Amino acid sequence: MLATPRARFSLPFHRVNGYILIDAKVGRRAGRLMFDTGTEFPLFINRHVLPMAKDQFMARGHAASGQALVLYRQRAPLRDLVLAGELAFAPLAGLPHADFSFLEAAISERFLGMLGHGFSRDYEFALDYQQQILDFFALPAAGAADPDPEAGEVPQYRPDPAAALLLTMKFRPTGVNGKMPELEVQLGGQRLRATVDTGNLGSLRLSPALREQLEAQGLLRVTPGRYLLGQPSQHLRASLSGLSIQGVALPPLQELHLTLDASGAPGQGPHLGLGYQFLKSYVSVWNYRRSEIRLYRP
Repeated sequence: MLATPRARFSLPFHRVNGYILIDAKVGRRAGRLMFDTGTEFPLFINRHVLPMAKDQFMARGHAASGQALVLYRQRAPLRDLVLAGELAFAPLAGLPHADFSFLEAAISERFLGMLGHGFSRDYEFALDYQQQILDFFALPAAGAADPDPEAGEVPQYRPDPAAALLLTMKFRPTGVNGKMPELEVQLGGQRLRATVDTGNLGSLRLSPALREQLEAQGLLRVTPGRYLLGQPSQHLRASLSGLSIQGVALPPLQELHLTLDASGAPGQGPHLGLGYQFLKSYVSVWNYRRSEIRLYRP
């Protein structure tokens, strides 16, 4: 995918409303790509900013925030894509695209689309919100032995000596091509399904009955929200305390977007979206090959 494969590279990013935005250029057109592990494609283009041919209809669907999406694919390759001023891509044929204009007000009027799981799964990568940098380390080909950093093979992430490893979260790959790490979170005697996603700011789905139970236990605080990403929005804001993962206690999570659902439909049970509000407190090191995310206290 890269014009010249690299064993390691770094991408500085902008943190805008909790999203990770990387400077990019396609030819002379400058813009920004969102680093979104919840997008299955290597690249998912915003055709509202970067015109793309509707050569092949792919699907109709919805964004996580509810907006309708119509996906098409352009057969002709996209050329001259460069990230962060130096990381050049080979021509990319068959890229999917949709109209993401609804995100531009909150993110960037030059929003080019997403850099997704199809790209990041081939690397071990470290996400540091404080320094605003992503460090990538190439993984060996599927089936090959893991590299030995001590032998000078492909470099892997080495934490700052002052950093402390808090937790190695072992996850179950779910979603298309295993894009969505899923794990279990303990909360006041309850077990919640949780997924980790850089494109999620922080979300919580509960039944009304479970909401009442957690509020009575003092673990959940709910307040009304009037604005979201700078736009008027009537919603519920949630704060959670008493969380733990694999027996490790976590600090409270704030500013979760709460959805109440009593339907009991398959896949609609209690769910915690571990996104920006969770990840921002740590340096997280992701390795899909090992199905683990390591959390370091910076």
